[in-house]
This record gives sequence, structure tokens and C-alpha cells, in this order.
Amino acid sequence: ANPERWLTGFAPEDVDHAVSLLESLVYFSTEQTTKLCTSLFHSLSEEVSAGQATYADRKASWSGFVNNCLVTFPTGETPNPTDSGHTFARLARQELEIDESHFLYPGDVVQSQYRGQRRPDVLEDDFGGSGKRGFKPWSRMCQMSGGSQPSFECMASMASADVYYIATVDTGDTVCSIGRMGGCVMVRHT
Repeated sequence: ANPERWLTGFAPEDVDHAVSLLESLVYFSTEQTTKLCTSLFHSLSEEVSAGQATYADRKASWSGFVNNCLVTFPTGETPNPTDSGHTFARLARQELEIDESHFLYPGDVVQSQYRGQRRPDVLEDDFGGSGKRGFKPWSRMCQMSGGSQPSFECMASMASADVYYIATVDTGDTVCSIGRMGGCVMVRHT
């Protein structure tokens, strides 16, 4: 980050506005972002292993979760290849050493649940800025062969699989919070 160079790109009458923008900037280095992403994923272990009596039981529960979960990401209003979820999925795969086969597009995860595969799902997001962004992928219908159009919301209400939504950075305005929501565990991190 080079704020001095960035400020030189403004006309003199706009520099005060640019400085105000710069004062509200929050910058996360690649190393910080990696640590946020991995520690957030690991924080799920508390939820996953809740109720286990011994360390060995908690460890087994967590290992089973990691070996069985499907990891996906919310997409933008119009899903496209440049959505940030791809970057965070790659980061999770590399840093957490989760097998590539566990990473699917959101529609493929819904389809897996629709076909009866009851696996825990993790929706990993970079930024939970508003409840609208968090809930659009949650309620977005996925076209299935045969004409059905289920969503994460529909699958959570019909199935016993847990779905975890984790946002590396959150403004606090995300509607999802820690707790159960229609058979689903929604987790928010700030």
C-alpha cells in the first residue's frame, strides 16, 4: 500500500475528500487475510464438537467434519468467474489442506443435498457487508434436472445437514448470526 502515491492522483480540491476516504480504509495483508480465513474455519470446531465429553471425542468429531464437509462460497448477483469466492476457496484448500473434491460451486452443493447426500456444508465468504448479500445466495434457486429448483434455505428446512456461513470480515450488519436457522447453523465472524 502506498497512500502517498495514491493521493497524488487527485486534483488539489479533491485531496481532502481522498484523505477522508483513506482514513476509513482498512487494509489486510495477504498474511493477515490467510490467518483470518484459516482461524475462522478452525473456529467451527467449537460448534462441530459441542457436547463431546473428551478431547479425543472432540478431535474425532472435528476430523470427521473436515473429511466430510463440502466447501462453497456465495456468488455475486450475477455469478461469474471473478467472484471473490474462488480466491477464498483456493486459500482454504491450500492452507487448510482440504481435499479438492470437497470444493463445489453453490448449485452443486445444493444438488448434492437434494439427492440425499447429507454432508455438512460451509459457505465461506470474504465480506459479509449486508444481510441482503448473505441471504441472496441462501435463497437463490438452483435449477435441477427434472425441473426442481431447491435452494440452501429449502434444503436446510427439509434435511438434517448443517450449513455454516462464515464471513472473514463482517460489518455487523449481516442478518445471519450465530445460531440455528431452519435446521441450519449460521455462523458470523467479525
